[in-house]
Amino acid sequence: MNKTKAILIGAGPIEKITSFTKEEKDSSLLLCCDGGYKVYKKLGIEPDLFVGDFDTLNPNDLGHPKEKVVLNPVKDDTDTFYAIKKALGLGIKEFTFYGCLGGKMEHTIANLQVLSYLLDQGARGTLISPNESQFITMGDKCRFDFYPNAKGMLSLFSYSPKSVVSEHHLKYTLEKATLTSSIPLGVSNEFIDKVADIEVEEGRVLLVAPTHTLKKVS
Repeated sequence: MNKTKAILIGAGPIEKITSFTKEEKDSSLLLCCDGGYKVYKKLGIEPDLFVGDFDTLNPNDLGHPKEKVVLNPVKDDTDTFYAIKKALGLGIKEFTFYGCLGGKMEHTIANLQVLSYLLDQGARGTLISPNESQFITMGDKCRFDFYPNAKGMLSLFSYSPKSVVSEHHLKYTLEKATLTSSIPLGVSNEFIDKVADIEVEEGRVLLVAPTHTLKKVS
């Protein structure tokens, strides 16, 4: 089976992974970055690809991933960035990241840049928070559609100097509003009892929302 999706587990904090279903496991390329292997081991799974320099994993604790890439600690790419570039070369278009938020601040920022890089390559990524309560994704000139039962808070930020967006059927609506990368106008909106959507007419945006609220991106 040619896989177009990947699940990557990094070495950052993870409190739980309840959405890692058998179906997702079987249909996705399983990527592991260094200490993220401990999570795979706990789940009783060997990843398809291990990438790391063993700064967060003892080499003796590594089992038998299908493929192993050991990196020199003195390198330009983070383990995560190296892994996604390799996966892109295999035709992967959709990435879900665990253990890539929280922990080291610089790695969190680096992984936000990874989301932007994926868009540049015609792919898309989603970062899952350590407790699975929220996700972060990005989009270019797109539409976000949410499920009818979506609840909680969501925020939209411009990742480009300027974005033009409309937010419908949320507590605070916007119509062709201009967001910039230096003013957080789109922070802390709220779902109400309506089917919400966000249209991005111009620019690149970063969306933060509760897990399992986003129906599709088009």
